[in-house]
Amino acid sequence: MYVVPGATYNDVAGVLIAGWIKMRGAMMNTAIHGSSDGNEGHTEALSRYSENWKVGSIEYKGGSVNRDGAAVAGTHNAQLLIIQKVASAQDGADGSPPGCCIIA
Repeated sequence: MYVVPGATYNDVAGVLIAGWIKMRGAMMNTAIHGSSDGNEGHTEALSRYSENWKVGSIEYKGGSVNRDGAAVAGTHNAQLLIIQKVASAQDGADGSPPGCCIIA
């Protein structure tokens, strides 16, 4: 990734997330459909799946960078976080809690 002079680490984080979303494609928000009443022609959303991506940290030379500071040339490490949510289409109306997991 090329970082233009004058860019901040917040700018870099935005580009990282944009690239990750592009790579993941349409998996970002989907609905899983099926027939809950046994009728072949009748389908409804049974659950919803969504992802939310964040940059957890960016490190340079072993230390965290100031997100508002100017980005510098060199090798960096970035920790990307993903929050995945899977919920019943009824959102717990059937007494079951919606599922959620955080993968870092």
